[in-house]
Amino acid sequence: MNNLDAPLYETELFHLTENLQLLVRHHLRHKEGREIDTYGTNWLLIVTNIKKEGSLGLNRFGKQLTFHGPTAIFLPPHSLIEWSFTPGYYHWIAYRSDQQSDTFPKEPVAFPWKSSYRISCFHDIVHLFSSSPSLTPVGKQENFSTKAKSIKELIDQTFQDERSIKELARRQNLTNSEMSRIFKRCYSLTPLEYRNKLRVFYSLKLMMIDQNKITDSALESGFEEISSFQRNFKKTFGLPPSSFLSKNDQFSPFEQQEVCSLSQEDLYNEITP
Repeated sequence: MNNLDAPLYETELFHLTENLQLLVRHHLRHKEGREIDTYGTNWLLIVTNIKKEGSLGLNRFGKQLTFHGPTAIFLPPHSLIEWSFTPGYYHWIAYRSDQQSDTFPKEPVAFPWKSSYRISCFHDIVHLFSSSPSLTPVGKQENFSTKAKSIKELIDQTFQDERSIKELARRQNLTNSEMSRIFKRCYSLTPLEYRNKLRVFYSLKLMMIDQNKITDSALESGFEEISSFQRNFKKTFGLPPSSFLSKNDQFSPFEQQEVCSLSQEDLYNEITP
């Protein structure tokens, strides 16, 4: 089990199987707001129980999508989403893995979470999507732009490289300002901001999943200067990388399933405002 503690939230990581992890997040938000997130090279299946409609939403094409009750949000690799939230205490669990399946959605989606769903291994998630749940697209996007999509795909493929943003713009036959304007109009953040988010979340994966050292994680994720890495890490998570706490606990298969089951039962009791 790994812990990541910040002033306003705590995240625990459990290794359920060799290729599937479970994250448990408790998060206190003191004021309402919006937050754009991307989750790097792995997929996430987030599950929460939204007890008050409108307390947690996702913004897409200028509209806020709201949900009520047990809800799941699936985020493929390199997903970009924008949360909106009201003050309150939030609790969610999330399954994550680098392993892929053709049954998984290709874009961020939300769907109702049934109490009968139980996840203990990767194939349980494959089976879940094979059952064709009703999916609602939730990816962050403000307009349809093939050029913005092409820029995003280029950054997704090269975010660990040392290439400057200007070099990426040249590859798109654009000036830096033109590329930034096109990208921000579609995704509400600049190419540099997006790349930094990818790098930070990838560095977190290297520290939490691969147990890499902080400096090695920073360099492998694409940051050339440790100071830049530390600044972006703290901006994203509210704490410096040096505050990252790591514990390695070994669970038997029974204990792993018990942790997963307990976390899901908690979901229906006291999760969101």
